[in-house]
Amino acid sequence: VKEELDKLATNDKAIGSEFTACKINTADFAKKLMGQIVFLHFLQKKGWLGVEKDKEWGSGPHNFLRRLAQGEYKRDTGSSACADQSHPNNYNFFNDTLEPLFYDTLATDRGHDAWCDCYGCRIPFLNGGLFEPLGGYNWRKTEILLPNRLFTNKEPVEEAITGTGILDVFDRYNFTVNEA
Repeated sequence: VKEELDKLATNDKAIGSEFTACKINTADFAKKLMGQIVFLHFLQKKGWLGVEKDKEWGSGPHNFLRRLAQGEYKRDTGSSACADQSHPNNYNFFNDTLEPLFYDTLATDRGHDAWCDCYGCRIPFLNGGLFEPLGGYNWRKTEILLPNRLFTNKEPVEEAITGTGILDVFDRYNFTVNEA
C-alpha cells in the first residue's frame, strides 16, 4: 500500500500537493488504512456491518467487506449523499467504496437506526477519529486510485489458496477479542 501511495503522490500532482499541504506521509496513510480495515474485519465478524432494516445489531453478514468488494452493496448514486462519488466506468474500490464508507458513513452520526442510504443497510457510527480523513485531506476532491488488486485478487498463494490482496489475506484469519 505504501509503495502504491508513493507512486501516486509522486506521479499525481494533485495527490502530492494535498499530502504535502496536509502533512501526510504515505507510511502513516498506509498504516491508518490497514488499521481501518482490521477494525472493520472485527466488526463484520460481530455482525455489526450491513445489517438489514429493522434487524438487530449482530445480524449483519460476517463477510461484509468481501461483499462490498464484489459489488453486492451497490451504492445508490441517486442519493444526494452518494451522487458525487460515482465513477461507473472506472470503478476503484478504495476511492469509490472505502472512502465514502469511512468518511461519509462510519464517521457520520445517522441517528439511532444508523441507516445508510448509500449502501442500503445499517452501518454504525463510530466516533473516535479512526474513520476521519488523515490530516483532514479532502477525500472528495483527491482521487486516490489505489489498484483494486491490493484489496482482492486471484494470485496463487499455495495449493488451493488464492488471493494476495488485503481482504484475501484477512479473510483467512478469525478476528475475535479472545487473545488465545
